[in-house]
Amino acid sequence: MASNQRKKTTVLVIEDDLNMRIFLCNLLRADGFETIDATDRVTGLEKARAKKPALVVLNGMLPEEESIEIYYRLKSDPDLCHIPVVMLATIDQRTFCYYHKCQRLHRPKNVPDPEAFMTTPPEADDFLGVVRRLAARNPIDPESKGAS
Repeated sequence: MASNQRKKTTVLVIEDDLNMRIFLCNLLRADGFETIDATDRVTGLEKARAKKPALVVLNGMLPEEESIEIYYRLKSDPDLCHIPVVMLATIDQRTFCYYHKCQRLHRPKNVPDPEAFMTTPPEADDFLGVVRRLAARNPIDPESKGAS
């Protein structure tokens, strides 16, 4: 492979809104990323375990606290905890975190904050900059994943 060609880096997008999912996946693909997507907790976690993406983009506002459950499970799983997460929400990070503290949602020990938090819809250039930076910190060789 030529040195100026970037290996396809896989990004998992977990988003229940069809239009936002299409927007994010198309934006990522246009920038050279490979995308896989899911709309809920079960499918998202299954795909994360099966594909071991370099990055997860997670809608922080999934119904019934699914986004928080997904995040905690990702960060508590020894095989997935290294995967950076970009949390997207319609509210700012401070309000988001305050809400979850008020709800007294159980947070497992040693679960770090998301690597990035952005409000939706994200500005394309800002979003891609964050994704590029975080994906570069978590390089995964597609050939080393094995057949899926």
